Amino acid sequence: MRCQTWLGNEAAVLKPAREIAVIPPSQTDKNLYFGDLHVHSDLSFDSYLFGNRNTLDQAYAFARGQALTTLAGAVMQLSRPLDFVGVTDHAETFGLMDVCFNGTQLPDSLSAFCAGFEHPSLEFFMRLRSFGSA
Repeated sequence: MRCQTWLGNEAAVLKPAREIAVIPPSQTDKNLYFGDLHVHSDLSFDSYLFGNRNTLDQAYAFARGQALTTLAGAVMQLSRPLDFVGVTDHAETFGLMDVCFNGTQLPDSLSAFCAGFEHPSLEFFMRLRSFGSA
């Protein structure tokens, strides 16, 4: 089974039939909600370094249940929409990716810095991290 799954044979994995959900009446003091309070978009330098190129709009659309294609081409979709989501991008580098990649001619020092996003390293990550701790 593990070998079949590892090989990408999705037919080896049991997929239960979809059923229509039976929703009981609302009890405002006892409702259970599902969501995510730690989502990043391409505005966060660390998320960007790890390959996230999804915008704020795409993050919210994904939380609403829409399919999302990753940078590697994989299509991801939640089995059901979230009840709530909190996008918690890091403010230290807001606008940095836009400056680096909007096609504007940059000074050599900034151009070399921006190149670090295309070829990330631990040293570059730690350098960016230090901006938020000054």
